[in-house]
Amino acid sequence: MKVRCGELLQAWLISLLVFLPILAPVTISGAHRDSAWNLLVYVGLSSLLCIAVVRLRMLRWFLLPMALGGLAYSCYVWVVGADIGYFVISALYESNFREATELIKSPTVLKGFLAFAVTAAFMGCLIIRRSRWNWTSRPVWVSRRAVMLVAAMAAISLSSWRGMGNEFSDVYPMRFVRQVSDYLEEVRMVRIEYGALKYQYDGPPPHEEPLTLVLVIGESARAANWSLYGYHRETNPLLRQWIERYPDNTILYRRAFSAGCATRVSVPSMLSVAGAKEFDRFYKYPSVFRVFRAADLRTFAASTQPATGYYESLANMILADAEVSRRVQGSRTPTDDGLLPILEDYLDEDTPVRLIVLQLQGSHLNYADRYPQHYDHFSGDDRVDAYDNSILYTDLILDEVFQRLRERPEPGLVIYASDHGENLNDSGDGNLSHGAKGTTTYEVAIPMVLYFNEAFAKAMPDVADRLRSTSVAIGHHDMISQTFLGLAGLTDQAIYRGEMDLSSTQFTGHPLYYADNPPTIIPYSEVPAARSMFSASRD
Repeated sequence: MKVRCGELLQAWLISLLVFLPILAPVTISGAHRDSAWNLLVYVGLSSLLCIAVVRLRMLRWFLLPMALGGLAYSCYVWVVGADIGYFVISALYESNFREATELIKSPTVLKGFLAFAVTAAFMGCLIIRRSRWNWTSRPVWVSRRAVMLVAAMAAISLSSWRGMGNEFSDVYPMRFVRQVSDYLEEVRMVRIEYGALKYQYDGPPPHEEPLTLVLVIGESARAANWSLYGYHRETNPLLRQWIERYPDNTILYRRAFSAGCATRVSVPSMLSVAGAKEFDRFYKYPSVFRVFRAADLRTFAASTQPATGYYESLANMILADAEVSRRVQGSRTPTDDGLLPILEDYLDEDTPVRLIVLQLQGSHLNYADRYPQHYDHFSGDDRVDAYDNSILYTDLILDEVFQRLRERPEPGLVIYASDHGENLNDSGDGNLSHGAKGTTTYEVAIPMVLYFNEAFAKAMPDVADRLRSTSVAIGHHDMISQTFLGLAGLTDQAIYRGEMDLSSTQFTGHPLYYADNPPTIIPYSEVPAARSMFSASRD
């Protein structure tokens, strides 16, 4: 077979780019990630594809998008140092334009975009444009023996790689396609089954006495940067004063853990009666909003986080279950103080029992956009300073929420818990944000605070004592919805779990689970990043 050098070069470059991510061991799941075998698989697959492109010239134009995709994938792996996993895929689908622009502004992502643009431009010139070099028009012969040799090498390398315990679906791009397919199937199931879910309350009558329950969902706040948990900077001055002023009414859970390292896992675990153990089928269970509404109790929600992208996020689907749900709007990124007037409106509603959920922007990327400019307090390291400033601003928001509840005449209780933590390149390995690399302590160890007003302590002294006794327990997202159900008297045995209700005499606080890359769900005692803290908190 006779081809021109230029055509062979084009075919080879396209083939190399399509399978380029295989060279990064993190893009292959499984027990064996030997770089030599990865190289064999890469050479075998790209060589076969190169021959196909040479034989079918029109194929190269159909493969160009795949070549660009392989290059983009490789740039992500190079910048982040991790594979594009399940959480990243879900974020790509569920992020909106505002979140995307905020992410692009980060220096790490800009570095990846620059690498992609430069490499793509260079490769594009070689692949698409006609080169003026004379040698590119020189004909070369590709013998049948060479084709057979390449095919044999590819077959041997792939069969050997599979013989080591790996599957073809674990190699790029098959693995990426499988993960996208799994995510889209999950979205389909959630839309169909959760949307059609019907729930009827079948338990004792709920409490009729006035009661206000508030959940404040933090965003990307990690315990390591809260001064209340030992951080060297004073990032919680107002909460510290609050605890000193009302020590019998404020409970700081010294060890608390998230249900997952992504919002799409943690927020549903907080708001669904299912919990982390059942996350892979949470759409079969009602949210705490639906349970309250089924018992004719009022529910309210408000968020400063934007609406999601192409697919509605699981968290937003559950927040939409509230009877009244509002989203703070603004010409720029709204800050969390926009939730305070909405909270006042909800508190003024004439209803005996109410559940209010406030979802903060908290410490979400980009950190400097999460607080007003005059709250720029810390300096020294741009990333850490901005993050600490966002924690300091959350301290102000929580102080305002606690203050409003303290002034209420009816019994009231508020729980604050962050959805997950955050990585700040703590080990110098480029690990930033959350859910990108392997789970770290900074992602799972979260701040969790509970406060009840004096009216609550007087109306329910036994419950108040039980809550105080849980200060030495492990905090976890699964406890939040169950505690609200117990306090409201919604103890339908089909959904209520007293062992997770902080206010119940049945409370044990275990077993606890962690949802990694669903459907991987494991006991928290087996999570390496939390094992030592978990053991210490159990002792």
